[in-house]
Amino acid sequence: MLPAKIVDPPSESDAVEIARIHLAKDATRVRTPTDPASPRANEIDRRHRRHLREAGGWSLHEAARIVNEGRVGVTAKGVAEIAIEELPHAEPFGFYVASCYPLHQEGADERDAIAWRMMSRRVGRHRIENVLQIENLMSKDTEVGFRIYKLG
Repeated sequence: MLPAKIVDPPSESDAVEIARIHLAKDATRVRTPTDPASPRANEIDRRHRRHLREAGGWSLHEAARIVNEGRVGVTAKGVAEIAIEELPHAEPFGFYVASCYPLHQEGADERDAIAWRMMSRRVGRHRIENVLQIENLMSKDTEVGFRIYKLG
């Protein structure tokens, strides 16, 4: 396989930055950062990306609003619930998007994992409660960062 060669680098107006990586001299591989807010050497740094627009001219940040964000502790093999919104039963529809990730901790490794889902349930006769459930798949306690958007 021939090595890649950039003949003409793109101009700033033609370029899209996907990520930055600070490679150490002894690097053998690149990893997903354990803490996306503070990536280290040999970890993918996505902090400097611009938000791209769809061809129709909109972006998630314009079409949605943040309804909840923060950090939550989740016990080993446990589940944490974060309230999103409670809606009247007559108009129960809310469309949500969430981003969740385990935060960096001492002793963390790349097998550390969580799972999450958004759930709606009836509260009494006239309300619908929407929640984010985060499940810790690890056998140790962890802290999870999350952000929840509501579209529309």
